[in-house]
Amino acid sequence: GLFFPPEGLRGAQAAACFRAAKKICAPCGVRQECLDHALATSELYGVWGGLTPRERTQLVRDGRR
Repeated sequence: GLFFPPEGLRGAQAAACFRAAKKICAPCGVRQECLDHALATSELYGVWGGLTPRERTQLVRDGRR
């Protein structure tokens, strides 16, 4: 899936999936709500609110929302 790349997908292939999902997220009117949900429920996988799991983890570590 676009927002949830297949398990085990790494490197350039995973990055391509994430870029495609982010393009869809960019103009979305509920992007912030989506991100808030992902952060509140500690979503570990997929693109939520335009951010990858790694980006969401960094956001939490930095104490930002």
